Amino acid sequence: MRDEFKRWLSEALWNLETAKILHECGRYNAACFYAHQAAEMAVKALLTRRNESPLGYGIRVLLERYSQISGEDVSSMLPKARELDSITSHQGIPTLTLRALLMKPMMRRLPLEL
Repeated sequence: MRDEFKRWLSEALWNLETAKILHECGRYNAACFYAHQAAEMAVKALLTRRNESPLGYGIRVLLERYSQISGEDVSSMLPKARELDSITSHQGIPTLTLRALLMKPMMRRLPLEL
């Protein structure tokens, strides 16, 4: 499981870096997608580290599952998880189209770190 944990974490960090690059280039729609992927993969890494299946989607749902397994309090992360989940559909396709331009100020406030 250690190798699987490292693989999930490596993918999460790569997606985070991609999100930052896209954000700096004003590609907010794609930045949302990669930020969501990074957060989701980071939580899947945590689940794998606990020998739990990483299957599932949605950062909030995965975080709550991790909290149940680990006993760790994740309540401070849930609002950010909900925000990222709300701008990305369950199929992994950003729900933003023209709205991305309108959401530019909000995107600047989103933390692009794990």
